[in-house]
Amino acid sequence: ETEYEGGRESYQENEDYKGATLLALLDDELNGWVHHVQYILPEGRAKWWHPGENADKEEEEGSSLLTPIDGVAEIQTTKAWGAKISSHLIRQLACASVRSNL
Repeated sequence: ETEYEGGRESYQENEDYKGATLLALLDDELNGWVHHVQYILPEGRAKWWHPGENADKEEEEGSSLLTPIDGVAEIQTTKAWGAKISSHLIRQLACASVRSNL
């Protein structure tokens, strides 16, 4: 695999991989879901920028890729993420998606 500043530009397919079922992906615990893009740091960037020699700021680090989303904290009683099915009419052709509730 080759890497560049924005991330990877190639992948290696795992032929032994067995995907999760639709019902498993819609589970309230969201066990089958991970973060697949870079974490946005508090300064608003995905990659830390060094402001200069005189700055006293510590380098910020976010979560690594493929971190499970089930560990994200709730705010009061609202879960951070929610799973949704694309169609209730034809479940055989439906897909699952996850979105932020915050």
